[in-house]
Amino acid sequence: MFKAGLIGYWPLQEALKDLSEELASRAKLIEEETLLEMIWGARLLAPHDTGLLHSGIVGENHDGVFEFSAFAQHKKANGKLGADYAPFVEYGTEPHFQRSATPEDSSAFASARRRRLGKKYQHPGADPEPFFWPAVDFALAGRRRKFDDVIEESAKATGFETK
Repeated sequence: MFKAGLIGYWPLQEALKDLSEELASRAKLIEEETLLEMIWGARLLAPHDTGLLHSGIVGENHDGVFEFSAFAQHKKANGKLGADYAPFVEYGTEPHFQRSATPEDSSAFASARRRRLGKKYQHPGADPEPFFWPAVDFALAGRRRKFDDVIEESAKATGFETK
């Protein structure tokens, strides 16, 4: 009489669960490192005139969704925030006309008064000083290189044989 026993699929199921957890853990670590590389890369490349742009380069983790952003807004005399000038730094501006400030520009109606009474002058425009997208491109290139090895490293760490 011959008998054969089957262990069942439980060991495979447990091994795959371990592999899945290892992959998720390594992927999360790579994503966190990539976000930090974007932040520090952009901060290194951004001009540091007032520090407002530098401090507005941030990254956040929203339940596994990593968000990288840059903003810079001056507070106006009326307490409201002015336009976000981070895009103007990244892409530059064309020459354009502006109005200069008047002595009364400390009131809540400063911007309206400036449009109405300020002396008009030609702004020469600003050259682009890219900081955001170069940092993103650099960090994502590094992320791709890190992910090239993550499956093999995770498989070895959990006992799976690879080629």
